[in-house]
Amino acid sequence: MSPHAPPTSDAPTPIVPDADVARAAVRGDEPAVTELVRRHGQPAWRLATAVSAGPDHAIAAVADGYVRALRDLRRRSHGPDQLRTLILAGVYGASLDQVRRQRGAAPDPVGSDHPVQSAFLSLPERWRAALWLSEVEHVDGQRLAAVLGVPPAMAE
Repeated sequence: MSPHAPPTSDAPTPIVPDADVARAAVRGDEPAVTELVRRHGQPAWRLATAVSAGPDHAIAAVADGYVRALRDLRRRSHGPDQLRTLILAGVYGASLDQVRRQRGAAPDPVGSDHPVQSAFLSLPERWRAALWLSEVEHVDGQRLAAVLGVPPAMAE
């Protein structure tokens, strides 16, 4: 595990639904924000490291992804039941923004001498995200389309 990864928890399945925790987070409840990071931080981190240009960029992308998700909830452009999708979409968007700003700078691959990792990192960012989300995170086609911002038919 990377030293930059958010902490994990062996806590039992949460009793309070994500939608309720998200509503509290939108109101500025810091423990609720912490709980959202605990619940959704690992998939967000894994996506950011798959798409971003290195660990420092991934950290910033995860933070920005949460800000974007909570902003969307505050504007009520999405419901709190779509929270993980919003977080992943925010992380993906923030990762792409950073990669675009860093054009010309190669990703920071750890152990890039491994052929599979090299091949994965050589893919365009959207393909890396799609592959990672579908094969590693097991995100279904409809949620994948929402995260990537493409029509659902393109993600099937």
